[in-house]
Order: sequence, then structure tokens, then C-alpha cells
Amino acid sequence: MAAHIEFPNIDNKPVGFSSVWLNDILRQQLGFKGMVLSDDLNMEGANITSSYADRVALAKDAGCDLALLCNNRQGVIEVLDHLAPTSYLIDESKWTTLQGRFSNNPHSFEQSPRWVKTNEFIFNLSRDRVQL
Repeated sequence: MAAHIEFPNIDNKPVGFSSVWLNDILRQQLGFKGMVLSDDLNMEGANITSSYADRVALAKDAGCDLALLCNNRQGVIEVLDHLAPTSYLIDESKWTTLQGRFSNNPHSFEQSPRWVKTNEFIFNLSRDRVQL
């Protein structure tokens, strides 16, 4: 999550709006391959423009994959009304980073030792409760 903090010696923009931080440093220099989330764009630290649509667009342009706008219905409506869906939707390829090392087979986890053990535990727990 990219915070709304500033490091003026590196970039004059808050980290969540800085392609220097998100692309050059985080992704290129540090090799980060995961998703980058903005901090809440409703916060005072994100008040670089009064337009919530601009905040979302600037965060996405800087390298945020997911822009958060929390507890602000009017702000969300503004974003939906003023931005094209392609500017705020998450690219499908980014969702795969959230899947981790799981396969595309939705039932593959059912063969994992952890799943089998947990499933047996829950089954035995519920069976024991029925016998009480």
C-alpha cells in the first residue's frame, strides 16, 4: 500500500502519486511483482486535487493497480461519472498476482495436504457435536 507520505529529495509527489516511487524504485529497483494499492484517496494526505476522479487517475497513472476511495459515496459517484471504465478497472493480468501459487483449477486446493487435514478436522468436529 502506497502511503501519502513525501520524500522531497526523491520526488515532490506523495508516494502514492509518484511513478518514481512506484515504478522506478518499487517495481524496477526492488523487483516488486505484486499489486500496488493506494492508501485511501479520501484522506487529507491525498488532497493534491479537490477532484476524486483526478486523484484516482493520478494514482493509477503513477502505478497504483488499485485505487481506494473509502467511505465516500459521492466521491465514488464522481469517479464513475468522470472517468472511463478503462481508467479505473484493474487489468486482468494483475488479478493473477493475487492468486499466488494456486493453479487456475478451482478445485486444485482440495488435493492439498492442508485442505485435506482441515476438512477432516472440521468433519470430525461436526460429527462429534452431533453425537453429543
